[in-house]
Amino acid sequence: MRALVCLVAAVVFVAPTSARQAWAQQRIIYDDDCSNDVDCVATLPILHQLADRGEVQILAMVADSANPLSAPVMSLFAKDGGHPQTPIGANLTNEPANVLCVKNGCNQSKWTEGLVRRFDSGDTRAHYPDCVAEYRKALAGQPEHSVDIVETGFATCLVRLLASPPDTTSRLSGAALVKRTVKLL
Repeated sequence: MRALVCLVAAVVFVAPTSARQAWAQQRIIYDDDCSNDVDCVATLPILHQLADRGEVQILAMVADSANPLSAPVMSLFAKDGGHPQTPIGANLTNEPANVLCVKNGCNQSKWTEGLVRRFDSGDTRAHYPDCVAEYRKALAGQPEHSVDIVETGFATCLVRLLASPPDTTSRLSGAALVKRTVKLL
């Protein structure tokens, strides 16, 4: 994650205009756990700044942790970054729940509790659509090979997307939808 933040920071603050223009309007789906560590505290404001500069279009954000406050934290950052309309999907399952995750508290977070309690008390993942539905909706109408998925958290929602069957959003399976629309993961 540290490398991604450094890379994004270099693009935002140092890259010459010609390099930034080559990446103009990159379509992004941002997928993060936004839970026990604080990497999204750095990456979300950078992502919103890139959107403000017209360098990226945020198609959706996905909270892939089972932490009930991960999606609300993404929403707080979207509102603070001037993008309250950003679609946000939540992991509505209890995964990841493997032994290592339970031992390390990967779905727990004191900082998300404090942030949501202070700025949007009562908001939980139950107020957001399922992450797979949001992924499918964000990808369905996009041109071929035009979307970049930035995955910095658990692969929980991405794995579920790949296994998803066709539905009313798209006649394609999740794997076929990713193969058709995703340029870079």
